[in-house]
Amino acid sequence: MPGCALPDPPWQTPPPADDPHLGEVSSSAAVREFSEFYKAEAPRLVGFLRCYGAAWDDAADFAQEALLECFQQWSTITHPYAWCRTVATRHLYNRRVAIAREHRAAKLDSVGSVLLPPNSDIDKLEHRHVLLALLDQLPPKQREVLALIYDNATRDEIAEILGISSDSVRSNLRYARIKLRELWDQFGVDR
Repeated sequence: MPGCALPDPPWQTPPPADDPHLGEVSSSAAVREFSEFYKAEAPRLVGFLRCYGAAWDDAADFAQEALLECFQQWSTITHPYAWCRTVATRHLYNRRVAIAREHRAAKLDSVGSVLLPPNSDIDKLEHRHVLLALLDQLPPKQREVLALIYDNATRDEIAEILGISSDSVRSNLRYARIKLRELWDQFGVDR
């Protein structure tokens, strides 16, 4: 999904290994391994959460929280890619539940950032904005599948993460694409 391209985030460095809040890390090799994972996955995880509907600041917070928890349990996690997305998604849903309980009148993600990054491509930003608005209109499972597809997950990885069959992944992806095409055409937006 080209409309979800992300700028390089300013927080691409992992937390320091000597941070007292992180607990003990078994070896410097594990720290290096996690550091490489962090550098590769932090921007992708933020993009994944954005496609799920999280605001930029929330997506960055949830990604950081998930990666911090991942670092704390690094030696016990066998599939960190799926693990981080599951944890980050739970943070997102927990926030949405908390907001719903507060009965806020305004949507928090409608505020957005008032500052644009330098040399912003306005057409790209508008395209991404329209795409995210259209994604909001998809059923949750279809949106989840599309977010994971955007994140370059395979169908088997998506099935594992979402706890559904590969056939369900294929079906949700097909219906999501059909619905997105209809929405694009309905709103007269160039693809």
